[in-house]
Amino acid sequence: MEIDYYYSVASPFAYLGSSRFQDLVTKYKIKVNEKLVDLVGRIFPETGGLPVPKRSPQRQKYRLDELIRWSDFLKIKINQKPKFFPPKDPHLPARFTMAAIQSGKNLIFGHDCLKALWAKRSRYFRSKIFKRFSF
Repeated sequence: MEIDYYYSVASPFAYLGSSRFQDLVTKYKIKVNEKLVDLVGRIFPETGGLPVPKRSPQRQKYRLDELIRWSDFLKIKINQKPKFFPPKDPHLPARFTMAAIQSGKNLIFGHDCLKALWAKRSRYFRSKIFKRFSF
């Protein structure tokens, strides 16, 4: 079986689902084609969406409520308001993730990026943090 997996390395919802997705991939020996999406530069402008800081307070609150609800349901701790979100350069982790994918680190590097931002309160969007990831 083969799956095209579309996600953003800046999405808290991608983080919440990444471990479960990896478990399914392992269990069913699925071949995954990772497809990174550009929420800020492509998806939002083309669909009328807005980056989190530009959303109305009501939509921001609803987003946080959903993060809490899914985090509780999945029993995954998440930092709902990371200190380093949104990043100054949202494309930096995506570029590193694409390089990792090309070098064979499928799913692992993307998950590590998501975890660094949403669980570990890391400044992973700064380029020097990527030195600790080897690929």
